[in-house]
Amino acid sequence: MKRSSVCAEPGCPEYANGSGMCPHHRQKHRREADRRVGRVRGSKWRTARAATLRTNPWCACKGCEHCGDQPQGRCPEVAVEVDHVIPLNEGGASTELANLQGLCHGCHVAKTRGEQQRQWNRE
Repeated sequence: MKRSSVCAEPGCPEYANGSGMCPHHRQKHRREADRRVGRVRGSKWRTARAATLRTNPWCACKGCEHCGDQPQGRCPEVAVEVDHVIPLNEGGASTELANLQGLCHGCHVAKTRGEQQRQWNRE
């Protein structure tokens, strides 16, 4: 059986879960990261997410490494995830409907991967 490690937060004696931090410090770091980029969670996000998927139930992707070039000009899958058109770390609004789009899981993963690569190249 694998032994748990101690939380990565200096001075914390609690045991860590898979993230390397105890639940308290993992939540604290998540809140700080959300605040840095302006991410909103809770009922405001759930309302914006539901409105986006209700208004546009199909994946908004127009071609990526997941769906490729589609003859109809867009991915044929149902949207199951909501994505920020302009990423939060690039100044996009968290719950503004004009900055939200529905994507299927595969297209969302591909778009996020591309955004992360752009971010790493800037650093």
